[in-house]
Amino acid sequence: MKKIHAILYIIVFSILISLPILQQLSGCFQELSLVENRALVKFPKRPGSIKMDSLQQWLSKYECYLNDHFGFRNHLIKGHALFHYFILADAPSKKVLKGKNNWWFLNNKEDGNNLDLYFGKTLFDSIQLNKIKQNILTLKKELASREIPLIIVMAPNKQSIYSECMPSILQTKRSNYSKADQINEIFSMAKVHYLDLREVLLAAKSKSPYPLYLKSDTHWNDLGAFYAYESIMEAVKVYFPKIPIQSLSDYQLNINKTPAEGDLAIMQHLNGYGQDSSITLKPLYTINYHQVADSFGDSGFIVQQKDSLSQLPRLLQWRDSFSKALVPFLSNSFAESTYLWRRLPDLNIIDQQKPDIVIIEFVERYSDLWLEVLYN
Repeated sequence: MKKIHAILYIIVFSILISLPILQQLSGCFQELSLVENRALVKFPKRPGSIKMDSLQQWLSKYECYLNDHFGFRNHLIKGHALFHYFILADAPSKKVLKGKNNWWFLNNKEDGNNLDLYFGKTLFDSIQLNKIKQNILTLKKELASREIPLIIVMAPNKQSIYSECMPSILQTKRSNYSKADQINEIFSMAKVHYLDLREVLLAAKSKSPYPLYLKSDTHWNDLGAFYAYESIMEAVKVYFPKIPIQSLSDYQLNINKTPAEGDLAIMQHLNGYGQDSSITLKPLYTINYHQVADSFGDSGFIVQQKDSLSQLPRLLQWRDSFSKALVPFLSNSFAESTYLWRRLPDLNIIDQQKPDIVIIEFVERYSDLWLEVLYN
């Protein structure tokens, strides 16, 4: 009997380890579809020669291909994610941190190092602070020589606004001083028109019955973006007093419970699991702007008013993903708006576009960008 059991175990084990190979070769079962923020590796071209170096390079490429395409890969990844979510009650990905009440937070050292900022572990040293100061003063001087106002906007990390939703053990380790505070001090000394939206959104959060950020995403929702828009436009009004600013009463606020589909859910292959609050603002007015063809390709686009309101100023904005929700609001207040998906402003583009105002929006976790050269 023991011998029969042993043989059965061997047969079952052999079948199990053979299934991925059989699936990859035959495709008998339909593969599960996953959303991934990268292109899967394609089958490598055959080696150019039979030399050892050439064969080793090909085998290395084939291994990468195999890692992306072995049978039942997506089922195993999804199973791993669901096991962590339902059984272990934690985050399947090390790049995501599970907070309270199904709030998720980014924890990716390769994408801004959010937790180190939260803990205040990584601060700028005196040399870096001086470099940031020189960079911003030079940019300010260049734009002043062109008589173009400059407004710089910092979009807060989610844990800066919803720190109470972070795990309790981490809340006690939070620092009251971070790179964002250092940037604040430098820009204040440089007398730059700078908007640190942490205070704005914390104040809005204390009054709003609705969340300003998505639970399953790194970004703010439409409501959070609107409060950011209001603050930005109040700053713009300093230079253009007659510029129109939309109010919240100009929109219909809709809130719906939806499956978690944000970028943090997708990173963990948990999109569709858990619940999020989808808040959208639907305009109660006629939209007068439209996107026009431009020469920026994937790095940017231009929006113009349909009725050619020439008295309104022209905006040139450098942006990141947080501006996606800002665009519908800002575009209604300018005759023309150019949005560029680049972190650093380019004087050549400024001279070509000849805007009336320049806005630079960056997310808190990318504060290091001010160490880089800001102009060409």
